[in-house]
Amino acid sequence: MSIGVMNMIGCWFGSIPHGSAGLAGQYRFGARTEVSIIFLGLLKLLVGVLFSSSLIGLLQFFPRSILAVMLFVSGAELAMASRAINLDVDKDEIQRENYLVMLVTMGMLVAFKNDGIGFVAGCVAAVLLFWQRVGWRETMKRLKMWKRWGKNDRDEDGRKRCQRRRLLR
Repeated sequence: MSIGVMNMIGCWFGSIPHGSAGLAGQYRFGARTEVSIIFLGLLKLLVGVLFSSSLIGLLQFFPRSILAVMLFVSGAELAMASRAINLDVDKDEIQRENYLVMLVTMGMLVAFKNDGIGFVAGCVAAVLLFWQRVGWRETMKRLKMWKRWGKNDRDEDGRKRCQRRRLLR
């Protein structure tokens, strides 16, 4: 019930729904229309209602290697969605950085089975790659700009900074 509520709310804010790996795998293995997903859902409901007690014993004999391959293909299909982060990026260097951040995040998430560690590792990788590309001095300039950003909108002579910026352009 909680996963269903999470999916219904989270999808409106851009989250990937729980169960999307299964949907991606089904799509990759040929389920291209909504009818196939409806059919599969009805089949799962039917099997669950009719064979629920004996199904657990049968699933214990399901080969884990086949499950691993199916999960790998599903993960690869979901990773292909990461191409969207580079649609508006022209520089190859930044595209490679974006992919590397995605891979570091995914690798740490899988290795430690913890979303928080994956998130922090991805953030650290993004910052380090940014520092490498832009340079330490430019990064410090940008940080100083952020520090000044919200403090005061007026200069010494009373003119607004944004008006001054427009004139300088």
